[in-house]
Amino acid sequence: MPSEEYGENNNGCRCLNKTADLTSLTERACTTSSGEPGIILTLRSGSCVPLDYGSNICQPHDLVYDPICDISLATQPNFPLYCLQSWCYVD
Repeated sequence: MPSEEYGENNNGCRCLNKTADLTSLTERACTTSSGEPGIILTLRSGSCVPLDYGSNICQPHDLVYDPICDISLATQPNFPLYCLQSWCYVD
Protein backbone atom coordinates (compact mmCIF):
# COMPACT_ATOMS: atom_id res chain seq x y z
CA MET A 1 0.00 0.00 0.00
CA PRO A 2 1.37 3.48 -0.81
CA SER A 3 2.56 5.76 1.95
CA GLU A 4 0.04 8.48 1.07
CA GLU A 5 -3.23 8.46 2.96
CA TYR A 6 -6.40 7.93 1.01
CA GLY A 7 -8.93 10.74 0.91
CA GLU A 8 -12.67 10.55 0.56
CA ASN A 9 -14.18 7.79 -1.53
CA ASN A 10 -15.90 9.70 -4.34
CA ASN A 11 -17.46 8.13 -7.41
CA GLY A 12 -15.64 4.89 -6.62
CA CYS A 13 -12.24 6.63 -6.55
CA ARG A 14 -9.84 6.21 -3.66
CA CYS A 15 -8.23 9.61 -3.96
CA LEU A 16 -4.64 10.01 -2.81
CA ASN A 17 -3.12 12.97 -1.04
CA LYS A 18 -0.29 14.02 -3.39
CA THR A 19 0.48 17.31 -1.63
CA ALA A 20 3.94 16.11 -0.50
CA ASP A 21 4.84 15.09 -4.05
CA LEU A 22 3.78 18.45 -5.48
CA THR A 23 5.59 20.30 -2.68
CA SER A 24 8.84 18.52 -3.60
CA LEU A 25 8.87 20.16 -7.06
CA THR A 26 10.56 23.28 -5.73
CA GLU A 27 11.68 24.52 -9.17
CA ARG A 28 7.99 25.04 -10.02
CA ALA A 29 7.01 26.80 -6.79
CA CYS A 30 4.70 29.80 -7.04
CA THR A 31 2.11 31.72 -5.04
CA THR A 32 -1.55 31.32 -5.95
CA SER A 33 -3.84 34.30 -6.51
CA SER A 34 -5.20 33.74 -2.98
CA GLY A 35 -1.67 33.99 -1.53
CA GLU A 36 -1.13 30.34 -0.65
CA PRO A 37 1.89 28.25 -1.72
CA GLY A 38 1.37 26.55 -5.06
CA ILE A 39 2.97 24.87 -8.05
CA ILE A 40 3.06 25.57 -11.77
CA LEU A 41 1.82 22.29 -13.29
CA THR A 42 2.63 22.89 -16.94
CA LEU A 43 4.66 25.46 -18.76
CA ARG A 44 1.90 25.64 -21.39
CA SER A 45 -0.78 27.05 -19.12
CA GLY A 46 1.49 28.76 -16.61
CA SER A 47 -1.30 28.65 -14.02
CA CYS A 48 -0.35 28.35 -10.37
CA VAL A 49 -2.44 25.76 -8.51
CA PRO A 50 -2.53 25.03 -4.77
CA LEU A 51 -0.38 22.19 -3.51
CA ASP A 52 -3.46 20.05 -2.80
CA TYR A 53 -4.55 20.21 -6.48
CA GLY A 54 -6.02 16.83 -7.46
CA SER A 55 -5.71 15.43 -3.95
CA ASN A 56 -8.21 13.89 -1.56
CA ILE A 57 -11.46 14.56 -3.44
CA CYS A 58 -12.86 13.71 -6.85
CA GLN A 59 -13.98 16.96 -8.48
CA PRO A 60 -13.42 19.02 -11.67
CA HIS A 61 -10.11 20.51 -10.50
CA ASP A 62 -9.30 21.87 -13.98
CA LEU A 63 -12.53 23.86 -14.15
CA VAL A 64 -11.24 25.93 -11.24
CA TYR A 65 -7.55 26.24 -12.12
CA ASP A 66 -6.96 25.82 -15.87
CA PRO A 67 -7.33 29.16 -17.69
CA ILE A 68 -8.53 27.31 -20.79
CA CYS A 69 -11.51 26.08 -18.75
CA ASP A 70 -13.25 29.46 -18.40
CA ILE A 71 -16.80 28.46 -17.48
CA SER A 72 -18.23 31.40 -19.43
CA LEU A 73 -17.04 29.61 -22.59
CA ALA A 74 -18.67 26.26 -21.70
CA THR A 75 -21.34 26.60 -24.39
CA GLN A 76 -18.76 27.13 -27.14
CA PRO A 77 -18.23 24.16 -29.50
CA ASN A 78 -14.48 23.98 -28.84
CA PHE A 79 -14.73 24.03 -25.02
CA PRO A 80 -12.46 21.21 -23.74
CA LEU A 81 -14.52 18.37 -22.26
CA TYR A 82 -11.81 17.51 -19.73
CA CYS A 83 -12.63 20.79 -17.96
CA LEU A 84 -15.90 19.33 -16.69
CA GLN A 85 -14.57 15.91 -15.69
CA SER A 86 -14.17 15.06 -12.02
CA TRP A 87 -10.87 13.40 -11.15
CA CYS A 88 -8.27 12.91 -8.44
CA TYR A 89 -4.90 11.23 -8.08
CA VAL A 90 -5.29 7.47 -7.58
CA ASP A 91 -2.95 4.51 -7.27
